[in-house]
Amino acid sequence: MKSDCQNCFYRENCEMSQDGEILKILFPKKGYPNDYCKNYIPSKAQVTERAQITEFLSKLLIRMRLTGMGKYYASEVTLDYGKGKGKQIRVDYMQFIPANQYSVAGIEKGKFICYEIKSCIEDVLSGHGLNAEGERNYIVTTMKTYKKIIELEQKGKEVIPHEFGVMVACHQNKLNEFDNPTPISYSDGWRLEVIKQASLKYRKRSMNELLFCMLRSGR
Repeated sequence: MKSDCQNCFYRENCEMSQDGEILKILFPKKGYPNDYCKNYIPSKAQVTERAQITEFLSKLLIRMRLTGMGKYYASEVTLDYGKGKGKQIRVDYMQFIPANQYSVAGIEKGKFICYEIKSCIEDVLSGHGLNAEGERNYIVTTMKTYKKIIELEQKGKEVIPHEFGVMVACHQNKLNEFDNPTPISYSDGWRLEVIKQASLKYRKRSMNELLFCMLRSGR
């Protein structure tokens, strides 16, 4: 067992193998872990599952929200490029919606909406990707993860910034999905539901900068 695991306050909430490897971390009944344990390395099966959920949510977002007349988007948009490791910001998906497409005024009145894909609660708690760079900003996740967010926030922890909205993948009515989340699969009938509306935020970056960053992403 690693030395910092021996002194960890939350060690009793971990499932560990006989050789001291962390298999699973459970949320403690009292207090909160700092993000997630630095000694915890997910198994290949768990990483694959998270990757598959991320891919599923991404494709659902593109189909339901990002494509159509008057909608333009880019993925993996990097801001503050060239400022060095840890100082750059990357947005999973950035969308630009002009007021119209036939006048300068309509384009200049366009709005930016940013989306962050979160496949699990560990991804949310990591703190990465919660950058509110658009007029509206959303987290896109599963109902299972959203329920864990609510559970933590009811205990007094701010899990996501207040200005962020939340979109959840649903295969049935929102209330039924909340009571009994459907396992993620590529079956028909999935859609994105807005569980929490994003608050309007006045962006700090210019339209030219954000459009250039979208163009540079090439995706």
